[in-house]
Amino acid sequence: MNQTVFDWIAFNARRRPAHPALVDLASGRNFTYAEMHLRVERAARFLSARGIDKGSRVGVLARNSTDMLELLFACKRVGAIMVPMNWRLATPELQHVVNDSEPALLFAGTEFSDVAPQLIDPTLIVTLSSDGAPASGYEEGLSSADLDSPRAWPTLTDDDPWLLIYTSGTTGRSKGAILTHGTVFYNMISLNMFSRLTSESVTLIFNPLFHTGGLSAYSIPAIHTGATVYVMRQFDAGAVNALLSDPALGITHINSAPTMFLLMSQHPSFAAADYSRLTCATIGGEAVPTALVELYLREKNLPLQTLYGLTEGGPVLTAVDADSVGANPGSVGTTLLYTETRLVGSDGMDYACISPPLVD
Repeated sequence: MNQTVFDWIAFNARRRPAHPALVDLASGRNFTYAEMHLRVERAARFLSARGIDKGSRVGVLARNSTDMLELLFACKRVGAIMVPMNWRLATPELQHVVNDSEPALLFAGTEFSDVAPQLIDPTLIVTLSSDGAPASGYEEGLSSADLDSPRAWPTLTDDDPWLLIYTSGTTGRSKGAILTHGTVFYNMISLNMFSRLTSESVTLIFNPLFHTGGLSAYSIPAIHTGATVYVMRQFDAGAVNALLSDPALGITHINSAPTMFLLMSQHPSFAAADYSRLTCATIGGEAVPTALVELYLREKNLPLQTLYGLTEGGPVLTAVDADSVGANPGSVGTTLLYTETRLVGSDGMDYACISPPLVD
């Protein structure tokens, strides 16, 4: 069944308007759900005024900020497709992404002011400030948005695309993976069962938001639920340890790659770091060393729950329950609800097919 897509921001702005939604740690800006709703509406109207409508691609080349999450939901409101770009790529690689995705606008952080004009017509570039300064093109666009004129945003369904994320794969140039609203939604609901996310949860995002891991765990689920999202500009092991230890923040959910968890454990602050407020810490994106999982269990009594998946899959396909980590620290877990998996041998034969149970 192709379901209608609903506006989570508008709902949470009505349900809990004063609850903290977004906190940008680099700039110190913070927004309640009521404030986020207004900023997303302004961003959507700004996009519409620039000719963005259903099916348009909107590129983003910037380091992490709450602006990126506002743009994600502004794209949802107008029916556009957000294309978050990997700023670690070389200019020719970025050019391939731009040529392939054909964005109608490119939001570029000021730190990429030299690169962006090489990729696209400069008249299609909107600047994102690295410190949230009101002089940025994005903030000027929000201020100029016309909130008084009537508007009718398009009706979207599960099959409409929301994200176009470029993944390197194993060979050749990066390829764009289309994530529909339905893919994101059902993957999020399934993941929430493992992560125990609630409207009182607080997540810390330090994975890059051009990567599906930074969006799916747990930016998008937290906003859907009405929880709070803290956004770091970029990863810093000592800073993460300090933020997790801060009782005033009360961080409950994190997700990252094994390399980052290893760096956190190797930082001098690790021994004294207080991870006791974490409800869920998930790990994935590359092979997870058993020794690393055992270290966190031993030193912090923290089960690192392995997630396995791929960008095209939504992205998470399997996950480990917290209670199972100690018994089998090398496991990738069980298949998520709303997910079908196949285990295929080198001979091309199916050795296992797992589907969610259906109602007879």
